[in-house]
Amino acid sequence: MTMVPDAEKAYTDCTSGTKELRDLPTCITDIEGLIPEVEAVIADFKAGNEAQALADLAKMVPDAEKAYSDCTSGKKMVSS
Repeated sequence: MTMVPDAEKAYTDCTSGTKELRDLPTCITDIEGLIPEVEAVIADFKAGNEAQALADLAKMVPDAEKAYSDCTSGKKMVSS
C-alpha cells in the first residue's frame, strides 16, 4: 500500500522535536473523519471479506490524501 510510507512519515514528523503543521484543527478533523472508514476496513478484513475491505480502502484514499495535504501544506514550523 502506498499509504504506509506516508503514515510512517506522519508518525516520524509527529514524534520528532520539530513538527511541520499548518492548520491543526482542520488536520485533526480530517484525521478523525478517517476513523470510521479505517474501522470498517479492519472489520471487513476480520470478517474475511477482503474484496469489501479493498473497496472500502480505495474509497478512503481521497479523504486520506486530503488529510495529508491539509496537515502538511504551508509548512508552518512549530517546535515541541
